Amino acid sequence: MKTGRKSSSSIDNQIIDDRIKKLFVDYIMPESERLKSLPDPYGMRCSDDVQSYFEEPRHPKLVSHQLMDLDSEEELSARLSDLWQDAPNLLAMVPEMAKLAVALKSSSEDQSADLDSFIYVMY
Repeated sequence: MKTGRKSSSSIDNQIIDDRIKKLFVDYIMPESERLKSLPDPYGMRCSDDVQSYFEEPRHPKLVSHQLMDLDSEEELSARLSDLWQDAPNLLAMVPEMAKLAVALKSSSEDQSADLDSFIYVMY
């Protein structure tokens, strides 16, 4: 039976979509434009004067692609802030990214919950 209202999951998905859009519009796109305007945005030009470009990892605890077990938005914000302390442009988006991550995690947990027993009975 239709009630004419959106389901809570579609409302949650719309909220998540809006947060993703906000992150891109407010933070990622302006940063992209700023980087495009720089002559060497990623410092990729080589110099004959430099003997080696090797650097010690800035965050040896967070190397490669590790999963971070985080229990709260505040903990994620703190970890990202620590990770990006040398990148003020990235620091600006930490609060919004943390909110989005928590919303995505919650949505994922909701979707992976056990199915109602009624569904099993139908099959």
